Amino acid sequence: MLFKRIKLIFGAGFLLLSLTVCAQPDKKTGISIIEFYLPKLADIEQKKREKRSENPYFTTASSAGEIHAKLQKLQSFVAGVFGEDSRFVLIERNSLNLVQKEKELQKSEDFIDGYVVGQGKNIGADYLLTGDFDPNSNTLSLSFFSVSEQTTVAKESIDLQKALFGFAVPLRDPVVEGARRISARVFPLLMTVVEATEVKKDKAKTLLIAGGLKRGVKKGQVLDVKIKEEREADGVVQTYYRTVAQVEVEKVEDDNFSIVAVKDGNEEVKKLLDSGKKLYCTFKL
Repeated sequence: MLFKRIKLIFGAGFLLLSLTVCAQPDKKTGISIIEFYLPKLADIEQKKREKRSENPYFTTASSAGEIHAKLQKLQSFVAGVFGEDSRFVLIERNSLNLVQKEKELQKSEDFIDGYVVGQGKNIGADYLLTGDFDPNSNTLSLSFFSVSEQTTVAKESIDLQKALFGFAVPLRDPVVEGARRISARVFPLLMTVVEATEVKKDKAKTLLIAGGLKRGVKKGQVLDVKIKEEREADGVVQTYYRTVAQVEVEKVEDDNFSIVAVKDGNEEVKKLLDSGKKLYCTFKL
């Protein structure tokens, strides 16, 4: 298999990490995860003092310190998405120090366009991944930024209010799903449908897919089944991955394979496989 090396930087200041991804051997892409911009403990304490019934910081039983501790885990949740995928290998390197003034500027476009882009070029980074938590809307905003083009190539907004102030949803779950969505848009991952493992009345019930623990596949995840097609638009023929079904991961067999149950599109999946068409599973965008 062909590979390219991707570098990640995150943590206090910057923590440098290396990733290995399927690609051409002569092309290396660098990604830097910048230390997330999170509210300070004093900011959260101020929010708790705002005595309004619609203010979750005031109504929650959690202390400011407990909320602050939860928010400190956001960046590690996002980094974990890359670490669980066999296309990436994380290798810790020496950190680069940022002065406090520069940290404060992380939230601004000037910081992205100036200091961070310069640092990205110095270490060979082609993309920057930034995270910004807004305590007013309780959303985590992720952005992928192209160093060479100096433009944002993908954004993802993750609503964390229920997970942060409730008990029904673990905080990690929506963060991981959001990180997978933005990762899938910038680095699409296609897992081949190997075969239908159970068929009833011309309907595919379960499928074997070429994606397991090394691809970050977990039981209960809902994936899209797609077929590659060519479509013409404005006189230009382009590749189009059409969604034909949804599946739910029933069992992760090992590092490389999983069994998924077809939730809809059973008949079309069966017909396409019977006709020799190649189908792929992808994480939902």
